Amino acid sequence: MTCGRATCRRATDPDQRHGPHTQCSRASKGRTVNKMLSVEQLDRSQARIDNERRLRDLAHQLESKALREVQEPRANCGIVTFGRGCRFVTGGT
Repeated sequence: MTCGRATCRRATDPDQRHGPHTQCSRASKGRTVNKMLSVEQLDRSQARIDNERRLRDLAHQLESKALREVQEPRANCGIVTFGRGCRFVTGGT
């Protein structure tokens, strides 16, 4: 991260930058919100951050599996697929 002060030697020298910094980014009302975290804030938040990442990963896996199941034709499942969409057929076993 570069320094915003023009008189700081770290503003122009990549080897002298301030840091290390931990930045937390999230979406809020359609916009990206960034917040710098101190070491203490990161320590307090790390378990929640890890759980949130795991939750997003599991939700992505579930969505991918559901999409594969809808798009793959299966014998006698009662579903006929059409490209990206599907139509449910009554009377299938």
